[in-house]
Parts: sequence; C-alpha cells; structure tokens
Amino acid sequence: YVCPEEIIITEKEGRTNKINVTDAKLGPELERAIQHVRLYVAEGKVRYVMASTHSHVVGAVLASTSLPYTAATTNESKATRESTNGNDEDNNNHDLKTTKHTPAVDALMLRYNLSHKAAAESLSLPCALRYDIPVLAFTTTRWNRLQKDVSISSSDCVKFALQHPAVEVVLHSARDEKELEETLFPLMMAASSSSSSSSTALNDGSGSSNGCCTNSMTWISEEEYERLRLYGNEEMEWNQDDGFDEYPEETNLLASSFA
Repeated sequence: YVCPEEIIITEKEGRTNKINVTDAKLGPELERAIQHVRLYVAEGKVRYVMASTHSHVVGAVLASTSLPYTAATTNESKATRESTNGNDEDNNNHDLKTTKHTPAVDALMLRYNLSHKAAAESLSLPCALRYDIPVLAFTTTRWNRLQKDVSISSSDCVKFALQHPAVEVVLHSARDEKELEETLFPLMMAASSSSSSSSTALNDGSGSSNGCCTNSMTWISEEEYERLRLYGNEEMEWNQDDGFDEYPEETNLLASSFA
C-alpha cells in the first residue's frame, strides 16, 4: 500500500489544478522497496509486482514511473561476469548493455466506482492505460452503499468498473452465495453477448467527461452506462455521509500529461 507521502511531486506555478506526473518521482524509501522486490522477479521467485493505493495521484505516478534495473542482479548475468575473469572493463560494459528501464509496478489496485470516479478517470486510469499497466478495481460498491437504491445492483457496480478499458479485474466481496450468483449471472450474460456482437463504442475521457472508451468487452449499454454515471455524480455529497474518499481534493485535479 502506497501513501501520497511516499512520492515526490514538483509543483509548478500556474498549475494549481494539475499534477505533473512526468516530473513526479518515487520517494527514496519507496524506490528502494520496489527495487528490492524487483530482485525477486529477476530471480524468478515471484512473477509480478502490484501496488495498492487509495490515492489516484499516487496511482498516476506509479503507473507513469519506470526505474532502471540491470540484469547484473540475476544469476545469469553473474555467471557472465564471472566468465570475464575479473576484467572490470568487460564487467562494466556488460552492465551498461543489460541495464533497462522497467515499470515500477506491473499492476495497480485502485478504488473505482459510480460515486468515486472523477479522480480515477482524470488521474490514475488514463496513466495506467497509456503505460499499459492493468488495474484491479476494488470497493466498486462503496461498501455496499451504492445498492441502497433498488435500481442499482452489485452486478451493475461491477460492470461499470469493468467497462473502463484500464480495468482488467474487479475484486468483489459478495456478502453471501445469493449475492454472488446475482452478481455473476449478469456478468456471464454480458460476456456472452459481447463476444457474439460488435462492441459498443464509448468515449475514452481524453476529450470528454465520462472517461470510458471503446473496449473489446462491452459489459453494459451506453444508455445504462450513462444512467449509472448520473446516479453517482455528486461525489462530494456522497462523501459527506461516509468519508469514503480519503483524498477528496483530488477530485478536481488533472494529470498534466493528459490535460
């Protein structure tokens, strides 16, 4: 889990509502931690590195950041260096040739739902999409509060999140078997329908307000999608009742790379 205090953002004059993700960087402790875990990937002990955060500023920075890693940390490169019989010049050349830039994380775990979408769609999700970092969305029902309206189901909440092209997976904790079945059945039906027909094109947020673009999988119709967006639009009002959004100030921010 990564907090805003663990990243460094360069603030520029005249950009009070924009986050310059290209100039942002990981704090030294966070960078060391990620580089340490990356060694496990290089050694084949783990496959991927994923970070979780409640801040979409943090999500944007993590998605946009790449770090230099050298293959000299792997057993293969160590063997190669040993074969040079201690020739420092050869070793240095080998390191230079095998150094590459790798994404700081392979995936992101982010909050995203009907009534918590503005910051996600202007900050973290566009960055994740641009840099091909898959997103696992969670709390898509806002602690089951979104279904208080009988017209909104758990399945609606999950499908809404899945419709965004940056979201690959939704983590949903069904309260019982009945809810699990009621959530999954519409998803299976939507998947079946989408695979047998052409996808419905929806805007990607780069020049519009809804933050959803053409997806290879269409989980909901455009009309239903807009109905769900409208239902959760008053984000500040939602937050007054439950304090779900820990960083409400992010709602009006933009990642400057996409502004």
